[in-house]
Amino acid sequence: MGYYKRVFTHTLVSPESDLFVSDLGDLGFESFEQEAGALIGYWPETAGKPDEADAAIADVMAQYGHVQAGGWEKMPDVNWNQAWESHYAPVQIGDFCFVHAPFHTQRPAVKHFVEIEPKMSFGTAHHPTTALMIEFIAENDWEGRQVVDMGCGTGILGLLAAKEGAAAVSAIDYDDWACANARENVARNHLSDRITVTQGSGEQLAGRRVDAILANINRNILLDHLPAYAEALRPGGRLFLSGFYESDVPVLRERAEALGFTFQAMKTREAWTALAFQYR
Repeated sequence: MGYYKRVFTHTLVSPESDLFVSDLGDLGFESFEQEAGALIGYWPETAGKPDEADAAIADVMAQYGHVQAGGWEKMPDVNWNQAWESHYAPVQIGDFCFVHAPFHTQRPAVKHFVEIEPKMSFGTAHHPTTALMIEFIAENDWEGRQVVDMGCGTGILGLLAAKEGAAAVSAIDYDDWACANARENVARNHLSDRITVTQGSGEQLAGRRVDAILANINRNILLDHLPAYAEALRPGGRLFLSGFYESDVPVLRERAEALGFTFQAMKTREAWTALAFQYR
């Protein structure tokens, strides 16, 4: 899947800067990078032609003032495997896990080693949202559980749930490249007997009953998927969400609680946030 990039220069500070990001996300931007005095937004081709959103973007910018936007830039496809080999460092999260590429030789004292070759998929534990979700995995019991990893990317969350004893993990992503990459990583970690990878989205949950769902995606997709998560979880099931900013928490909590979820915990790092819920 291709992306377009647009750079917004601004003088906004929190919470206005967080609200600005949230409003852009509502229009179709999928992810962002924060820099000093600038916000870089990434628009997926699946959201439509970016220039057709120019008027709506201008309306959002007008609400904040002191914001300027550059032009749209088509992003080239990137082979993240090559990018890793040029500058990637492994990631260690406490004594719980060490996430590394095939060419890394370090072996620190941790509970789990996860070998990941990301290629063009998201999920290397470098991003705060992935790290926060991994912390939730480390703090919860997965023994014998039926688990879904929604928007699995590299498959890292499902891999760790399986390493923690999950009986079966269904890893789902709408991107065919991500699915192929996740299957490779499942095989690399010798977990093909307990993890299956399927291309699709929320519709893949129809008719399922599972114990836990891990979903590190983005605010808008999570809001759309929450009813499907509620349908798929058994009573007492757990839901872990990330891929959004702290300013997005109220709307996500309100939607989840209206569907029968009980809020349990929140983690925040660099304004990114992860939430834990229990169903009924």
